[in-house]
Amino acid sequence: MDETKICRFCLNNDTVTEYLNIFTSLPVGFIQKIQNCLSIQVVENDGLPIFACSYCVEKINHFDAFKKSCCNSYEFLRGSKHTVYGNKFDIKTEVVKGDEISATQTNIQ
Repeated sequence: MDETKICRFCLNNDTVTEYLNIFTSLPVGFIQKIQNCLSIQVVENDGLPIFACSYCVEKINHFDAFKKSCCNSYEFLRGSKHTVYGNKFDIKTEVVKGDEISATQTNIQ
């Protein structure tokens, strides 16, 4: 594999940008983030560039956090009793502890 630094994701190859080896320089689990966020396979020794530019690494991390936030919000809303009023909605949350039930009402605009 040629060690010319080119970003596997955006094809950037300038000499100013920091490039990271996606297989050895990034945290464990980053390849899984790529596959989950971008729906592409990342396999070592596949003949494709092994580097990601710092800009793409940042974007993938932000997108992963955004995706998790969206999924958490969706799960929360699916599991809550809520009423929609135009662009506002009320969420009623009930917490059960033993025989005791406590409820809270949240108005979101």
